[in-house]
Amino acid sequence: MALAFGSFALFLSLAYGALFWSEWGRARIRDRINRAVSAKMQGQLQIERIEQIDLPRVDARGVRIVAPDGVAAIDVGRAEIEFDLAAFLTGDFAWRRADIRDGIVRVSEDARGRVNMEETFKSRAPSSPEAEEAEEGGEMNMRTMVTSNMRLLIGGGSLPTLRLVDIQGIMRIQVAPDGTTQIRFDGYRGHFVQGLPNGKLAFRDVKGHVQSGHKRLLRFEGKGRFEGERVAFALDIFTEPKNRVLIDAYFPELSKDALSTLGVAAWSQISGGALDMRVRHGK
Repeated sequence: MALAFGSFALFLSLAYGALFWSEWGRARIRDRINRAVSAKMQGQLQIERIEQIDLPRVDARGVRIVAPDGVAAIDVGRAEIEFDLAAFLTGDFAWRRADIRDGIVRVSEDARGRVNMEETFKSRAPSSPEAEEAEEGGEMNMRTMVTSNMRLLIGGGSLPTLRLVDIQGIMRIQVAPDGTTQIRFDGYRGHFVQGLPNGKLAFRDVKGHVQSGHKRLLRFEGKGRFEGERVAFALDIFTEPKNRVLIDAYFPELSKDALSTLGVAAWSQISGGALDMRVRHGK
């Protein structure tokens, strides 16, 4: 009995090593994770390589969530993920925390007016082969993604070109069983370097979200400094009845006369098309 138990324990040890320590085993787990996530949405998760597995943590390189048009909506160089193993037992896909570095988040519109974030995270049709691999009623919950050195690029179609860089903060993606998707942003800071009429905006304490299936696609709100002056701002992107962007900026310490000196008076003069701006001051 003791010999049989010892042989079985040795077999388990070898199997564990083959699965988690070998390149072959890590590739099998990578493929399983890719299929599990892709089965729950129209887009696809593509992990290029798993470098290390130390359950529940996985160190992955080249992590992309690709939209149906083939362009990555989220593309990161490295992700260290701590999975929620208990969630797998209930048919859900979830992790407790992920540290994500060196990546791009793209919000774009194609020639047909479809926004990639809405299309990517839509749930698959129940009759599709991919959806059959997922458990019914399962939820995908990618929570507490601590991001650093990220870029947010917005543009294409009727969307204006907006570019935010050096982004750090916490992001969360949740796809409910009914297909509703929400991407949340909390405690973000970085630099707004393209899309404003004049100058650059260094922002902090930003919160916001991308929400599929709603008139408001994206909202950011926070505070920062523009040309050295304090500013509170909100950025909204709406998809109905047509795509448009609203930027609201409030300068609490600025007089009306100082607006033109800073060059931000041009903000209030830009209106129409897909972009509307509003500038307010405190005096």
